Amino acid sequence: MQRHILHVPDEFHGKTLLEFLNATLHDLLKGTIERLIREGCVEIEGRKKTAEWRLLKGLEVQVTVPEDVGTAIGPRQLELEILHEDARLIAINKEAGFSTTPGYGQEKPSLLEGVWYHLREAEIKPRIVNRLDKETSGVLLFAKDDQAHSFLATQFEKRMVEKLYLALVAGAMEDDHGPASQGLLAVLLVDEHLGRLARVGGEGQR
Repeated sequence: MQRHILHVPDEFHGKTLLEFLNATLHDLLKGTIERLIREGCVEIEGRKKTAEWRLLKGLEVQVTVPEDVGTAIGPRQLELEILHEDARLIAINKEAGFSTTPGYGQEKPSLLEGVWYHLREAEIKPRIVNRLDKETSGVLLFAKDDQAHSFLATQFEKRMVEKLYLALVAGAMEDDHGPASQGLLAVLLVDEHLGRLARVGGEGQR
């Protein structure tokens, strides 16, 4: 049995319990964390709360991980296309067909496990900044420390990150602008330095 005693930092004030634990307990799958909360293995100041409970800075969170959970993750070798890397973050071009995080019964390494393997010699556990669906390609960001993760995640949350998409369509458009209500089968991510084709599977993104 493992026991984690955590204290809520300023940047997680107002965030949900699940968001905090998912960003802090890097060795556990999100589904495992949800299960621990449901089964009463997570307490805040000695009291059980739900996954969506909003935190206050400074609160003590105690997590008990039973021996039979057995869902810890770790580094797995995966060929990565690294778009950028520095001392604080790493940007990866994710191919369609690979998951951002590992899942039950999943044979292919996830991008999280692959980046962790890439950083293994530096003994750094990557923190996920943004996520993409398994069948979606595009750019994934991973932070190398908690401060960088908090800074980058806040920019995504406050929509400070600019995203520009170019849709490939068939036929003539009636209007110069307007909302797209149909599924997009392919999207080109446009960057002033790099152009990356992002494909989505099934009925596409909306």
